[in-house]
Amino acid sequence: MKDQDPDIIKLGHFLIDPWLLGWNAPEHNGVDANIYMSGSRQFNSIPFIIITPPNLKIDSIEQNGVIISIGKKPKILWPKSKTIEPKLWQQLLLWIRVNRQGLELLWYEKIGFLTFYKEFYTKV
Repeated sequence: MKDQDPDIIKLGHFLIDPWLLGWNAPEHNGVDANIYMSGSRQFNSIPFIIITPPNLKIDSIEQNGVIISIGKKPKILWPKSKTIEPKLWQQLLLWIRVNRQGLELLWYEKIGFLTFYKEFYTKV
């Protein structure tokens, strides 16, 4: 797939089209990380977000991205060996919990980013 479309990013077995991601910086999300949300399922079956350290741009996702599921019990999907410091993990769990309904609607293409931000988004 990556050979066919140079814009597709591969993180483990996850294929990501960066053009379908929404982005939130720490000052807008209340979490000590950049959060990237998908506006569609893309090529993947498990709803997720991607985080990177603050102040890194989207082109750093391949080197620094961590994929986290957005289900009731979030977990690190990639890289499996990655650990997240407890304070950041608690921030992420809270952010996912308060935004999960909107994130899932985004994932399943029931709403767009504008509706997500206007009606569902909460900064923690």
